[in-house]
Amino acid sequence: MPILRRPRLRAPSSTAATLADVDLRAYDFFDFGAGAGNTLRFWQKRFQAGRGLGIDISAEKIAIARERGREVVHGDIRNIPEGTRVRFVSMMDFLEHLPDLEHVREMVGVAVRCARDFVFIRNPSFEDEAYLSALGLRQYWQDWAGHPSHLLLSDFASLFEELGVPAWTANFKDPIFDSSDESIIPAGAPPDQLGYDPAICGPKPFVRFDKPVFRQLDVIACLSTKGFREAREILRVAAPR
Repeated sequence: MPILRRPRLRAPSSTAATLADVDLRAYDFFDFGAGAGNTLRFWQKRFQAGRGLGIDISAEKIAIARERGREVVHGDIRNIPEGTRVRFVSMMDFLEHLPDLEHVREMVGVAVRCARDFVFIRNPSFEDEAYLSALGLRQYWQDWAGHPSHLLLSDFASLFEELGVPAWTANFKDPIFDSSDESIIPAGAPPDQLGYDPAICGPKPFVRFDKPVFRQLDVIACLSTKGFREAREILRVAAPR
């Protein structure tokens, strides 16, 4: 009788340069748009997860991650092979950098295809953009050149319906109640600011908002019963900034 052997998996390597250099079956989760890999260890500890693989297209950020011993590789997420499955996928401050909603759909589609339990998405909030504009204000990230995709909760609702996501949940975080917050700048301030600097942005009026304005939006696509339970726990205990 022939001896059946499991296929030998290549050990993940923190020095791997591209997706082709690793066996994707060796990972428990993926972090899309991982940058320097700052969130990989958080997810490992938070969910007692196994190895996580970060994927990014920035050679500079990947070099930093690899110097830190974190497993981040260069690759186009859309090239992840069909049939690749991991426990979950995270996308932290990633989707807003994509050029348009079609690219967002592609990336979220790959995440939903790969994840067994859930997909975690964090975005800066663009929900209050029109409200602030009417007051002559904006949040400093709203006109960054690197933020072409201003995703709203309604965009995620439509996207998940199109992708057949069985359940999802969302939470707006870090409410702001008036214009004194450093994230609020005058609408006419120069673009690409990192916060309110009166010397650069000019004066701004004090306005007490008649509804909370939020800094960020966390969205979780729940793909299994286990994923739904974990989603509730994620939103209860804040993920890292």
